Amino acid sequence: MKKQNRQKLATPDWSAVIPDLIRNPENNYYSCKLKALLGLSLFRRRPESRKIFLYLLLIVSFVLQSPLTYATSSTTLPAILIRSVETTSTEFSAYAETEPVKTYAQHQLDNKRKQPRPVKLQPLLKQAQMDFVSYDPNQSKKSFQLIAEQIHSFDWNTEERKIIFYSLFRLAQLEKDLQKQKLLLQEALVFEMDLKLDLQLFPPPLVELYFQQKKAAVFVSLHLKKIFPQHEMILINGKFYSNQQKVKLPYGIYRTSAFSSSHASWNQTLSLSQLISKKINTSALVRGSCRKPTFNLSNKNPIRILFPNFCVWNSLQHSLVKTGDNIVPTDITMAEDLKESEQKPEWMEEEWIWIGAALIVGAGAIFLLGGDKNTTQKEKKKKPTIKIGF
Repeated sequence: MKKQNRQKLATPDWSAVIPDLIRNPENNYYSCKLKALLGLSLFRRRPESRKIFLYLLLIVSFVLQSPLTYATSSTTLPAILIRSVETTSTEFSAYAETEPVKTYAQHQLDNKRKQPRPVKLQPLLKQAQMDFVSYDPNQSKKSFQLIAEQIHSFDWNTEERKIIFYSLFRLAQLEKDLQKQKLLLQEALVFEMDLKLDLQLFPPPLVELYFQQKKAAVFVSLHLKKIFPQHEMILINGKFYSNQQKVKLPYGIYRTSAFSSSHASWNQTLSLSQLISKKINTSALVRGSCRKPTFNLSNKNPIRILFPNFCVWNSLQHSLVKTGDNIVPTDITMAEDLKESEQKPEWMEEEWIWIGAALIVGAGAIFLLGGDKNTTQKEKKKKPTIKIGF
């Protein structure tokens, strides 16, 4: 008996169930079964039928008044805002603050932070600490050296920079030669960049030597706007700066990355003396006019380009044609595209789709015009009233 009952529930008589669903839309079990049945019949046909399935599922959910969980995310990608060379920074900032957009410089910076690392520092640190507590100085030195070698291989975040700084300090602690010890501490000083660190983990004489070198170091003041006139966001040894900031740095080697909303990004590892003498200029991201801009960007996000007088080119409102290395927006539709658009899609020729749509629309009409017999008889006696909605 149990098996027979289960079989009946698994394959119900849909000709009887659908009218019952219309009268009792809160029946969640059959509601789900109907959606599953529609989904299976669609997905077994063609992958391109998935879009049709979503449309039909939306109608079914509306008719049955049941909650719908979408397979796709409701969040959309934010539009990326790019500034033309002719647009002023004031116009660009005003537009970026009032519109739901992300500047291209911020977009690049976020992507940089998400990029895969050349090595994972956390496992290396764990191994180095195990070697250190095992009182094996040679192996411990090799382990910490592996971490220290990565100092300029990436724009590390704060936690990763702390691991590198810690490793440099441990190497200085393990080093017996005083001169080499000072060089390691100097490298740690250059890389510190105002990191908040617990120096109580190290021997007091080593910490005292570090502060002596820090006091004796020569710090140079840099106005980043003079070095990076085209780039708004700067990373120096992984630490973020705005190009409006002034920074004081000791002499040493620095990995520097710069991001702009109007020009190509830039990255180099230079000495402080080389960095001071530079004025970084890179190629413009956009050329042309607001009507017909040209640019070379591969991006999944929608793109907006701001031109003077708040003229905005929006990729969602224009088609894009790739020509060589550049992407050229165009409003011209080719003859081949017109012919293709006149042809009916294959799914429109599928008879089962139209039957399913007719059934669902018919079910909705019955639900709207039908209703329960008892309530219909009572309403005949009453004066007709007008109601909005269901």
